[in-house]
Amino acid sequence: MSPCRPFVVIRDLRDTLISFYFSTKKSHEIVVDRLAQIRRTLDSSIEEDGIIYLIGQVLPASARIQDSWIGAPAALLLRYEDILGNEYAFFEQLVDYCQINISREHLQDIIRYNTFEVATGRKRGEQDVNAHLRKGIVGDWRNYFSERVKAEFKKQYGKLLIDTGYEKDLDW
Repeated sequence: MSPCRPFVVIRDLRDTLISFYFSTKKSHEIVVDRLAQIRRTLDSSIEEDGIIYLIGQVLPASARIQDSWIGAPAALLLRYEDILGNEYAFFEQLVDYCQINISREHLQDIIRYNTFEVATGRKRGEQDVNAHLRKGIVGDWRNYFSERVKAEFKKQYGKLLIDTGYEKDLDW
């Protein structure tokens, strides 16, 4: 058996989009010109237009990467959403799969000291738009997807949502 145990963690692309919107607009340090350009665009746009801009100009790269992972041979496919609220079970599965020799007690300590609550001093759902760890929940995209955003997202990424199992069809 190969010593390499590949795994991939995917996230609902809609939540990825909203997370990217806030982190780019507020919390990411500007270290490259492209990020500065995106921030200027978001700062000069209303929220809906900024999200639409990201759908067309920035999200395609994330979508291509996620699409490439679907059906990757011999890779364990995990969902980010399964971490939240199930941290211990998620990471126990991961260390077992990767055959990492760690005691359950030590693993639980690591997880306990790295939860959203400990890292931020806030409960999940308490938002700080200026923090990289903004809200710590799944499904927050629903708070930002207008009908126009939803239509554009479905047009470009609807099939990927179905392929990744986040939706059964385009009726969402």
